Amino acid sequence: MNKFIQNLNNLKEKIDTLKLYNVFLTLLSICFSALSVKLSLREPIVIGVGEHTSAVYENIENSPPEAELRNFLENALSARFNSTTTNSALLSLTEQRARAAEQAKLQANKITQTVVLNSFRKSSRELIEVDADRVIRVGNIRSAVGFMLLLRVEKDSRSTTNPYGLILVDTKELQKKAVKE
Repeated sequence: MNKFIQNLNNLKEKIDTLKLYNVFLTLLSICFSALSVKLSLREPIVIGVGEHTSAVYENIENSPPEAELRNFLENALSARFNSTTTNSALLSLTEQRARAAEQAKLQANKITQTVVLNSFRKSSRELIEVDADRVIRVGNIRSAVGFMLLLRVEKDSRSTTNPYGLILVDTKELQKKAVKE
């Protein structure tokens, strides 16, 4: 009988120890759950993807930094206007159709073109005024013509083909203002 009571006491001690472990693990899981909820409600951290960008941007609701926007504009203008570029992930469907029609006309006349971004200025959240040069080549003859564009850019999801999370929705050519002497 003595062994029975001793085994019963050992069993009771083990049950009490397991109850303490159970309470401890329950509290630990509640803490981790609260921490997970807190971290999931934070704004995501975005890392710049440009060639020369190595900064970390905490708030993605703001517009992208100027260096990243410049990289996007260079690539989007290249995708929209350059004869040798085929990356259409940065263009909306209407811009892809406009590019296809323009490139068909250029190829019919054996003309190639390249667009070089000079400067840009954001005129609103979605609208960007761009000063660019259009280099047109026919055979061995090249001609550079400056032109102004008004671009409408919208946010899109980031992907491997569109690392900027932006898409060129609309392109309008502006008339250059005459310089008064």
